[in-house]
Amino acid sequence: MSDKTILIIEDDLNIRESLDELLMSQGYKTLVQENGKKGIACALQEFPDLIICDIMMPEANGYEVIQALQNHDSLKCIPFIFLSAKSQQSDMRTGMCSGADDYLTKPFKARDLFSAVETRLKKSEEQNRSLSELREGFIEMANHEFRTPLTSIALTAGALKRQASKVSEIDTGRIEKIEKQVFKISKLIQRFMLRTGK
Repeated sequence: MSDKTILIIEDDLNIRESLDELLMSQGYKTLVQENGKKGIACALQEFPDLIICDIMMPEANGYEVIQALQNHDSLKCIPFIFLSAKSQQSDMRTGMCSGADDYLTKPFKARDLFSAVETRLKKSEEQNRSLSELREGFIEMANHEFRTPLTSIALTAGALKRQASKVSEIDTGRIEKIEKQVFKISKLIQRFMLRTGK
């Protein structure tokens, strides 16, 4: 049983039911919507792992759906497959240029559907894994690169402050200001590291 959820946006009842049955037979969880407007609302609420969308639909067509999703940072990276009766090369090019990851034509074969879904989900997982590794690497580097100079600044400020007889009142005030800023930045870093689990 897959833990992946696929949103189907299709106005033709027979095709909608066929897609639903085929994908469920492969263990996918499905969400089914009959027009573009409902599809957009469902995507915003459920955050599916992949979207299969018709192009010619009432309320909002497929191009409007993908445009609406790309305006949301949390949705624009979801793999998107167009499924359409428009089979001309120019139609496919338009679909891909609009941001779709794949394009299937009606009538479709089950094996082509499964192949497209599996390929896009796998690619999405690899990209997410790479981003996660990159994020973790950046966090570790940032932690070291920020803390090292801050520690040096704090130690220097402390050493200057201890030489009170050699430091003017104005300079003492500046040193205290430096210490406060170092403390503030250190707390921000600490909070950030706690949020990221580091």
